[in-house]
Amino acid sequence: MRSCVKPILYISTIFTIALFCLPQNAQAEFFKWDEGMWRVELAVSGGIHSGTKSRSGDFLYTSFIEYEVPVHPRATLGLRLLPMFIYDSPTNVWGGGVGLSARFYEHKDIYEGLYVETWGHAIYHEHQISGNSSNFNFLIGAGLGYQFPNNWHAIIRYDHISNAGIGNRNAGVNAIGLGIGYRF
Repeated sequence: MRSCVKPILYISTIFTIALFCLPQNAQAEFFKWDEGMWRVELAVSGGIHSGTKSRSGDFLYTSFIEYEVPVHPRATLGLRLLPMFIYDSPTNVWGGGVGLSARFYEHKDIYEGLYVETWGHAIYHEHQISGNSSNFNFLIGAGLGYQFPNNWHAIIRYDHISNAGIGNRNAGVNAIGLGIGYRF
C-alpha cells in the first residue's frame, strides 16, 4: 500500500506549498476560492482480506464536509473535515479527522460527469483498531465517481487505514465501499 501513499503525499505537498508559501496574488490565481463549492458525503466500506489480518466482516462508516476549490479547468482540490469515523469490528472505534482531496473531472469547466478522486486524512479515534497500536492513524484512498448535473454524486471507493509505523503494531485496514453525497 505504500505505492498509494506517494501520490497522496505529492498532492498534499503541492497543496500545502500553494496554500502557505505562495504570495497572495499567486494564491488567488491558483485557488479560485470564490468559485469553490461545498460537498457533503456519507460512505460505507466493507473490510477485505489483505495483508496479515482478515478484515472481512468489518465495516467503515465515514462522513465528509469539504470545501472544493477549482485549480484547473478539470481539477479541484478540497479541504476536508471528517466529523464521523466509525470502524465497526469486534471493538467499535470512533473518532474524526481532517484532510485533503484531489479530483480530476471528465468535463471541462463544469466539474461534472466521471471523476477520479484521491484523499488523505489524519484521524484520531477512541479505542484502537485490532492489530494496530495507535489511536492516531491515516485514512487514505482513491475512488471513481460520477457527479450528476443535479449536484448529487456517487463514488466507488477504496480506503486504507494505517498508522504509518507510528505504533509498534500496524496491521492496516483495506476496505471497498460506496459513497453518496451532495454539492452546493
